[in-house]
Amino acid sequence: MSDGAVAALATGVLVWAFGAAFLVERPLQRLAVRASRNRPGRMVALVLALHLGLLLLWLVVAVAAGIIYGRTGSYPAMGFVVVPMLLLSAPVTLCFLPSAHGGAGTTLRREVRSQGGSAATARAMYWTGGVFAFVEMGDRVPDVLRLLPQRLRPAPTLGP
Repeated sequence: MSDGAVAALATGVLVWAFGAAFLVERPLQRLAVRASRNRPGRMVALVLALHLGLLLLWLVVAVAAGIIYGRTGSYPAMGFVVVPMLLLSAPVTLCFLPSAHGGAGTTLRREVRSQGGSAATARAMYWTGGVFAFVEMGDRVPDVLRLLPQRLRPAPTLGP
């Protein structure tokens, strides 16, 4: 894969993730508030189920990517399973990341409350989802870097 193709793919995935997160955020919140019946414990259970489901899907993708790598010996070939999973999971993960302009920051809490959720329900969604979002983001970065050609990967650092 050429450098230009890798850059175009990475840019496309990022644009898709942020655009889809913008479109999916409110319906996801509305669905979660309705399903939780405005109970913080149910909200925690729903958000845990969502994120554990995503992590389980990533486990399946990791096994499939390992099989592909074992047969082809090529990290970029693993992109055939990793990229579609990124397209599915990145928007959901971004909905729970803290940010000043949306996501799981004050905007999420305000919007959950505007849709009939209590402050406690909004906090339950924020704290449970935020923790998993950071875990999911940190867990995916090495996988994505492996897809890049060797000359485009950042050099490993030893210490500060």
